[in-house]
Order: sequence, then structure tokens, then C-alpha cells
Amino acid sequence: MLREWWTSRLSRTASSAARRLGYPDELAALAARPRRCKATWRPHLEATRRTLLEQGRCHGDRQGCALILGAGLLEDIPWRDLLEHFGMLRLVDAVFPLTTRRLATRQRGRLELMAHDLTGVIDALAAGRTTPIPSDRMPPALLQDVAWIASVNCLTQLPLAPVAWLLKQGSCETAAEAHGQAIIAAHLEQLTTAGPPCCLISERADRRYDRAGGILAATDYGPLLDPRLAASGARLLEAWDWLVHPPGELANGETEIRRVAAWALAIP
Repeated sequence: MLREWWTSRLSRTASSAARRLGYPDELAALAARPRRCKATWRPHLEATRRTLLEQGRCHGDRQGCALILGAGLLEDIPWRDLLEHFGMLRLVDAVFPLTTRRLATRQRGRLELMAHDLTGVIDALAAGRTTPIPSDRMPPALLQDVAWIASVNCLTQLPLAPVAWLLKQGSCETAAEAHGQAIIAAHLEQLTTAGPPCCLISERADRRYDRAGGILAATDYGPLLDPRLAASGARLLEAWDWLVHPPGELANGETEIRRVAAWALAIP
């Protein structure tokens, strides 16, 4: 717990509003889980790194930049290998821990950190607005000299803090969920309108099971993702299961498995 507290306190956020919405605490909790779940998370992390490296090789540009979205902890980013194919990696997230910032300092000129709110709603929510419109375009500063974009395990995570904040402020569950879906749709629009080719790695579905293996809850993002990905000409690269909550992580012996997929978005 002390380690998580220090991780949260020493994190740097895109704005004070991101700290109000709890991003540092979420980052600290996420940082602790790969240590506890090392064996069960390894196949997911290896599949993510392998896919990113394969796509990075395809679109490498030693004079250009790779834009990595959702890169805060760098656990799933093969950054050393990607630097063999790009002049620089621009790492984007709403919050960065001290460990990533120190690494960027040592790799100055090769790793560039940009603390940025991809949703575009954090400041507005913290200011009391309940229905801010998510950003469906990335700012030019993120896209400067970019040859390739990767959105890494963040698409379905982007709405979590905004939705939790809305519920805490009294929004009804239906309205909060609709806002979360709008954030996901806006991020897909960001990727398909950015210009450079993209690799999207994202949860596609999840299932929560009781200790006997019965399904307690299920979420399928297919109806939200598939039409937009098909319209962009996305090509499915690979899919795998991620035992994100092995036995012992959740109460009552519950477990959770996410179905993760990777797509290549070849933007004309």
C-alpha cells in the first residue's frame, strides 16, 4: 500500500483536473497488479509487445516518430525494440509515474512524454459540466512528424474515470454509460482521421466468472467497435485471452477474462 501511495503522489498528470478525477490512484493500482499477477499477465503482455513490434517494423521510419497512446507505465510497450525502427517515440497518457519520467530523461531525444487527456472531457467534468463532448480529433502537436500510431490497451479504459466521476456526481447509470460509449467512439474517430497508419490493441469483450465457472457478468464491445472498424478498413491481426483477474484478485473466488484483439488500420 505504501508503494501505491508513493506512485500516486509522485505521478504527473495532464492537469489538476485529472488528479481530482483520481487518475494517479488508478495508475498506482494498475502498476501494482503486474507484480501480483506476473505469471497470468505474461501471455497478454508478450502478445501486445509482439504485435506492436511487428507493426512497428512494417511502418518504421528512422527519421519519423511513433505515437504511442496509453503508454503511461510502459509495461506492454517494447520501447527499446521500437527505437530501432523510429527516430523517436512520443508517449501519450493522462498520467505518468516517476519511473517512466526518469526513463524519458535518460532517453532524452528518443522518448518524449506528453501528458494529454485523449478524451477531452476531464477538465470540463472537474469544472462541473455533466455532458462535455469527447474530442474526436488529436491536436497537431501530437501528430507532428508521426509515421505510425499505436493505441495500446486503452480504448475501453478511457471512459472509466469519467464514468465513475459522473456516477459519483449523481448522474444516472444510463447517461453515464452513454457518455462512456461516446468516449470510445471518439477515440476510434481520432485514430481513423489522424492520417498515419494505426495499430489498435483493445479489449473486445470480457467475462466475469464465479468460483465454479459460472458467468456472473459479460460485456461485448463488438456492436460498438465492429461497424467503425469495418468502415475504416481495419484488418484483424491477432486475438487472445487475458486472465486479468486470476483467482485471489477478486472477492469470493471470482475471476475475469478479457478477450483482446489487435487491428491494423490502414488509413488511405
